[in-house]
Amino acid sequence: MAILQRCMNRSCKAYFQTSEQVCPQCGQPVPRGLKNLYFRKVVDRKRHFRAAGRVTMEEARLLHAEWELQISAPHNPAKALRFNDIEEAYLAKLTAEGKGYVRCCTLFLTRMREFWGNILTSELTPELIKRFQSQLRAGGASPAYVDRHLAIGKAAWNYSLTDAPNPFKKVKLYNPDNTLIRFLTPDEETRLLEAAKKLGKRFPPFTYEMLLVAIHTGMRASNIFRLHTDEVDFDTRTIRVRQKRNLRLDVGMNSIVHDALKRIAPEEPGWFFPNPMTGEPYGDIGKTFAKVKKAAKITKPFRFHDLRHHFGYKMARESGNILLVRSALGHRDIKTSLKYVHTVSEDVRAALEKMAAPPKESPQKSPQDSEQHGT
Repeated sequence: MAILQRCMNRSCKAYFQTSEQVCPQCGQPVPRGLKNLYFRKVVDRKRHFRAAGRVTMEEARLLHAEWELQISAPHNPAKALRFNDIEEAYLAKLTAEGKGYVRCCTLFLTRMREFWGNILTSELTPELIKRFQSQLRAGGASPAYVDRHLAIGKAAWNYSLTDAPNPFKKVKLYNPDNTLIRFLTPDEETRLLEAAKKLGKRFPPFTYEMLLVAIHTGMRASNIFRLHTDEVDFDTRTIRVRQKRNLRLDVGMNSIVHDALKRIAPEEPGWFFPNPMTGEPYGDIGKTFAKVKKAAKITKPFRFHDLRHHFGYKMARESGNILLVRSALGHRDIKTSLKYVHTVSEDVRAALEKMAAPPKESPQKSPQDSEQHGT
């Protein structure tokens, strides 16, 4: 990204990378805070230059993305832009806005670019998108996961090419039924935790504690992986996290979660579950969770995210209060919470079937037994 800063020395005025702390030409230190930033890019052998002013790096990335679109395709953007152009512009927008799903979008858009190559956007057809869609499904991706890829591609196109027809709109999504709730039986939950605890030395640190938090709070995986000491209040037994759309959610801690987090809390402010290799939070523990499942002899389809559904199912079953489920999981729409009630109704139907079974005949008493008991 060609974002440069300019030396504050009037007699120098050299341009250099934003990471530099000292001007490489005159040696003057770069002042802290806002910097004089500039954009530079060569398009069709023509050099373009623009002053961004004294802005933050986040603001500069957003302005740079918009500026690149303007100079790359002033008349017919669909013919001039390549896929990486709309990819970089959209990711810069999300980064500048502080969106929590930038990493996920980066992964999805990178997969698309690697599949199609860095083609011109005018050459991206619905047929190519369908091929990408089919390849993901053939590789074992769930219908919902494939749909998320296409939704991100559609959003990136709309951001950069508002006037050009969007080929993503012409591809039919799978739109799977998301009312299916996967949950564990009490025995499976016990086996899962015991497997994580028993094999803990072979797994990343705190795998057992992460499972405990997921099972007893219903928090999303991203909130668990990035759980910070600033978000946990042991006195009030509350975890304050940021959800989708940057909405705050106060999550209650029961004694199990409280004691587990208290036991592993870092002495200095930081992450509860850092990766020992990088010191940063995990992005995913899918492979580790699959090993725990195998050790627990759980063969049915069940992901780490399904522990959130498992919590919602248990909450609905124990409380019978849909508003309590909605509050605990932080759902904006109560319709999302209703699917847990539908799941509990399956238990009701199973109980009704047991009641419909013919009663077992009680053993008849012999005359001697009746005489012995005075009957």
